[in-house]
Amino acid sequence: MIILPKFDFIQFLKVIERFKIYEPFFVSPIVLSMTKNLRVLRKYDLSSVKFLYIGAAPSGQELVVDLQLVYPA
Repeated sequence: MIILPKFDFIQFLKVIERFKIYEPFFVSPIVLSMTKNLRVLRKYDLSSVKFLYIGAAPSGQELVVDLQLVYPA
């Protein structure tokens, strides 16, 4: 388990890439950041991610659809 002391979007992406995290846990605002910052997101190799868990806040259908566009199954 890797826990960051505070959320930093770039650091977050670097950790996923470096440790090849395959089942990350997210909250909805992080997923929203991912779908709205594609240019930054594409600088990192996140191919290790196979499953993605979203919790702690409601996730609307639009957010899920946007995420599927970024990461198709």
